[in-house]
Amino acid sequence: KCQELQQRCVEKVGEKQKKIHQLKLKTNELMREQEATHDDICSSKATINDIKRDINQFEENGIVVDADPLIINQNFVCIEQWTSNELDLSTLSSPYRTIACSQDSWAATTSNNHFLLIDQCPNLCLYDKQLTLL
Repeated sequence: KCQELQQRCVEKVGEKQKKIHQLKLKTNELMREQEATHDDICSSKATINDIKRDINQFEENGIVVDADPLIINQNFVCIEQWTSNELDLSTLSSPYRTIACSQDSWAATTSNNHFLLIDQCPNLCLYDKQLTLL
């Protein structure tokens, strides 16, 4: 969606640039022929004012994005309470591999049967079962 939004902005700017280019060509032609009438001048002024208004409106409002809220099914989210006395560290085998993490704070982690996701600020790191960074 970010690319779509960027493309839309590029299109809007392109439209305004095209209008400005056409106005320059018309103005140059009228100056070369020295046949600019009062109506031509008024028309050019109106076009310039329209472009200014559109640019100001675009700068003030940007592009309006109509985004529906993200709805998360609460049944898919599980938050479990963990206490240190539930785990007997002496029964664990020696580590297969370790992952370096910041010692400043606990890293936020989550996993399923296939992957481990760790928040290592500013990155989110995804590991497979062999602890290979994907």
